[in-house]
Amino acid sequence: MINPSGNPIPLLRFEEYSALWKLQKLNSIAEIKRGAGSQYIKYVSNPRNGIRLIRIGDFLGSEPVFVEDTRDMKRFRLMKGDILIAGTGATAGITFLVPDNFIDHAFSYNAPRIRVINDSANYLVQYLKSNLVLRQQQSLFTGLAQPFLDMRAIGGFKIHLPTLPEQQKIAAFLSAVDTKIQQLQRKKELLEQYKKGVMQKIFSQEIRFKNEDGNDYPDWEERSLGDVGDVSKLAGYEFTKHILYESKGEIIALRGLNIKNNSLDLSNVKYIDNSELGKLGRSKLYIDDLMFTYIGTIGEVALIKEDNRFYLAPNVSRIRLNKDIANPLFVIQHFNLPRFKQREVKKYISSSSQPALTMGNVRKFLIHLPTLEEQNKIASYLGTVDKCANLIGKQIGGINHFKKGLLQQMFI
Repeated sequence: MINPSGNPIPLLRFEEYSALWKLQKLNSIAEIKRGAGSQYIKYVSNPRNGIRLIRIGDFLGSEPVFVEDTRDMKRFRLMKGDILIAGTGATAGITFLVPDNFIDHAFSYNAPRIRVINDSANYLVQYLKSNLVLRQQQSLFTGLAQPFLDMRAIGGFKIHLPTLPEQQKIAAFLSAVDTKIQQLQRKKELLEQYKKGVMQKIFSQEIRFKNEDGNDYPDWEERSLGDVGDVSKLAGYEFTKHILYESKGEIIALRGLNIKNNSLDLSNVKYIDNSELGKLGRSKLYIDDLMFTYIGTIGEVALIKEDNRFYLAPNVSRIRLNKDIANPLFVIQHFNLPRFKQREVKKYISSSSQPALTMGNVRKFLIHLPTLEEQNKIASYLGTVDKCANLIGKQIGGINHFKKGLLQQMFI
């Protein structure tokens, strides 16, 4: 938006502020400095003998590393209010406000430090995450195989600055949104940890469900997957003779890349409406069919929840269970057990350059089955936990989308 004097103003603004925003380069409002390079670093194995070397990966869950606290390292110490920006690689351009537990540690060469001089660091880190800066970054990455931001590029970022009180008001508001996101993320993590622990106890039979009379169900039975269901994949001749990929349509050919995180990922799909569907009957998928990836990324699973929409494509197999014996919702939970992946899946994977499983070996997978009634109770209980976690995930996604919209409207 442009005001009558020709200066841009944000679409969304706190009503008590009306002063024009100033356009400045980042290096005019902040000190930008490279971190410690290899010539200054001596790694130590015992944290008590050094200080932590902060990298962008430390904000993303990487294991911490520690270095000797030499005299040279003192000039790379972090202070409260410092901002780190990823200078290279897939994360180039990502920014983080240094938390209190990173203060007084050293920052690395590939994570340049931005130290604000007279303005609000909380405002600046939010501005650096906006599309206004991201677009500036993308123009610098053009033509580069490895994204890279040098010091001159970072210093040249154009920043619109309101008065300091308005900066602080904007930063406080957006920080409150961030806090809500973090609270929900922590709640989701705790749910996932709870489920992991409870699954271990259920499938080791440390926890047992009771029947309606309050008595234990019979002992679990060990069965091979081939005994309780039909395991199949798309035959090579079916794919080459009868399948024609289309960019639009209604019938989707599910490929291995469409099976992720226990669900169908339909962000990148191929349609086959003009294929010879009548000759692909064996590949048609129905409600409660399980998808299982068997080549490349092995062991991803998902459940089909609707008829007449999906057919098998390469790199994913179909498991159709006998539902008088096995509940698909129980079996998919069984497949997610770390010990199942270690003891059953891993031992059959070929050692070639492209990891793979044969359908014969998939049929050999051993699963432990309680009675169908107990399976139903286990599946229902674990499914409820999953639904709660998924609901929180959707809330997180919604708030992130809301914040993205705020950044677009509150900044110029």
